[in-house]
Amino acid sequence: MDNRAIALFDSGIGGLDCVKKIRQLMPSESIIFFGDTLRAPYGDRSSEEIECFSGQIIDFLAKQPIKLVVAACNTVSSICLPKLQMQHEDLPMVGMIHPTVAYAAAHHQGKRIGIIATEAAVRSGVYQALLKKAGWTEPIFTKACPSFVPMIESGITNGPRAEQIITKELEDFLNRYDIQILLLGCTHYPYLQHTISAIYPQIKIIDPAVVVAEYVRERLRAGHMEAAESNPATQIYYTSKLTDTFSWAARAASEQQEPLIILKRILFS
Repeated sequence: MDNRAIALFDSGIGGLDCVKKIRQLMPSESIIFFGDTLRAPYGDRSSEEIECFSGQIIDFLAKQPIKLVVAACNTVSSICLPKLQMQHEDLPMVGMIHPTVAYAAAHHQGKRIGIIATEAAVRSGVYQALLKKAGWTEPIFTKACPSFVPMIESGITNGPRAEQIITKELEDFLNRYDIQILLLGCTHYPYLQHTISAIYPQIKIIDPAVVVAEYVRERLRAGHMEAAESNPATQIYYTSKLTDTFSWAARAASEQQEPLIILKRILFS
C-alpha cells in the first residue's frame, strides 16, 4: 500500500473534473491539485511556454509527498509529456491522450469521430497519429474551440450564453462531417458536456476524465500503489490565482460542503 497522494495539474479548472472522477472511483486516495489559473489558457501558448510552465509545476509537485502525477491537461499531454517524464524518471506520469485513444479504438471503432480541443492540441496532430496507430480506419475530424476555455474559466457552462457559443463552435462541424462520436480533447470541456448533450442528444460523448480515472486505478493496482482503505484521504488545492470560479470548481471536485479545502496561491517568476 502507498498512502502518498495522487497529484494532478492543469492550466486552470479543467483538471478538477478529473479530480472528481478519481475521487469518486478511489475515495481512499489523497489528492494534490495545481491549477495555473494565472496563465490560463495554455491552448494559444507556444510549445516553449507550455513546456516551461509545466516543468515549473511538476518541479513543485515533485517536492510534495506524491506517488503519481496526472497531467490533467490535453495541451500539455500533446506537447511535452514525454520530455517531462524524462526529467522526472522516478515519478510515474499519466497524460490524458493515450488512455483515451486506447478506449476510443477499443469501443468505438468504425464510427465517425470528431475531436474538439485547444489550438495547440489540434496543431500537434497527436490524436490522429495515435488513433491510426491503434488501427482506426474511419476518418478523423478535429476542431479547435478557442472560446470554450475562457468561457468556462468565467463560470459560464450552461444557459443561453453557453448554448449560443457552443452552437456557433460546433453546429457546422458536427453536421458537415456527420459526427457520431465527440471526444472532448480538453479537460475543461466536460463542464459543457451536459449542455452539449442537450443540444445534440444524438451524439455519443467521450469524457477523457472518466477513462483516465479508470486507467490510474488500474496502474496503481498493478504497481501495488493503492492507498489503504482506512487511509484518511486529504485534499490540497493549489492555484496561481485564486478566483471565484476556481473555488467553486474545487469545492465541486472535493464534494465537500464545509470549508475544508486548503487553497494556497503559488506564483512563479
